[in-house]
Amino acid sequence: MASSPSPHESLPTWLGPIAAHLKTSNIHQDVVDSVEDIFGILQERERVRTQLHIQSRIQRLAPSGTGPEVDPVGHYSTASASQPQNIRKNRYRNILPYDRTRVIAGSTQSGGGRGDGRYINGNWVKERYGGGVWIATQAPIEGTFHSFFSILYHTISQSTLPPGLSSYVPANGRVHTVVQLTTFSQGQAESYFPQRPGTSLEVWPEHGCPDPPFRITTKKAEEESLRESRWQESTVTIQPQSTSSASQPVDFTHLLYEKWPDHGVPDSKDEDSLLAFLRHAYAVNHSLSQKANPGAADAPIIVHCSAGVGRTGTFIAISSLLRAYGLLDSRSAAQPQAAVPQSNPNPQIPKIPIDDLVAQEVDSLREQRLAMVQRETQLQMIYQCLIKAFRQRVS
Repeated sequence: MASSPSPHESLPTWLGPIAAHLKTSNIHQDVVDSVEDIFGILQERERVRTQLHIQSRIQRLAPSGTGPEVDPVGHYSTASASQPQNIRKNRYRNILPYDRTRVIAGSTQSGGGRGDGRYINGNWVKERYGGGVWIATQAPIEGTFHSFFSILYHTISQSTLPPGLSSYVPANGRVHTVVQLTTFSQGQAESYFPQRPGTSLEVWPEHGCPDPPFRITTKKAEEESLRESRWQESTVTIQPQSTSSASQPVDFTHLLYEKWPDHGVPDSKDEDSLLAFLRHAYAVNHSLSQKANPGAADAPIIVHCSAGVGRTGTFIAISSLLRAYGLLDSRSAAQPQAAVPQSNPNPQIPKIPIDDLVAQEVDSLREQRLAMVQRETQLQMIYQCLIKAFRQRVS
């Protein structure tokens, strides 16, 4: 069984074969072949999950629990996403959230529990090795803006969390940070908040939701840069349009990384800026979380690209391994973490190399949200960024 990462290791032995052939921006063909083989195993396992997911849609199974005996079909059910009133809320018809880990958007009238609440195309995701918790979503589309902002406005209800996550998410905490990995262009993401400071827009709830509309105001927007890459940091206010004295405004921080193409990866020269951006996102969220709830665990971060799986999954996987090895921040040195239970969708499919933590991490993410880390180049970049982070620490 793979051992827990130690923050004191200069380089894990399992990374050695890849690190030995990493030369500037070129990777030795043996490494490419190795990554290709690993990606093939991951894809075969995902193919089995997809078949079970499709079977669950055909059988119209209800969402299942996660007890000791798991129904292999219901385990991958996306029944909520397939409801007639929710189909139009999905950006892509083939990227749907699993019922057992889906995010329940809050409401002033929510009754509590996994069966209540409003639909959004997003999943709760826990890092296998780093232990951090994220909300992985698609980029909000019109008609879902209010639900998206509700996740940020309302405190997190423990009763709506998937089984096993409550101990990792601060009670009555609130999400403070949104990370966006795609630009507001080419149909990848709608502009769901004002881009100019001092401007506002009004967002109305979906039909049947009793909540008041939100006024969304951008208070501040700044650009940070590293070499040729840059990201934008905005402070945004959510203000319910209600006469109730309890309807106080809530701020969140939006971080936009602009150098990650759809279905691809940043150029090798941008990897440094991506690592810097990831650490910046961690620092921002830590500061906001501790200001709101001193001493508690940091709040989850919402992260999205366009579909919320390729770039999003890659970003979370890098974060997990950096955190596990103490490479994310001085506070992120590894501590024993309970790994996400791994399902065995079919005992006859190839097993993941047990000593390859990247492969194990990606497969764990795919257990929680469909299609995480979509492309072989994205898998390869996870290895590259991890090796680069180790080398930066040594130098």
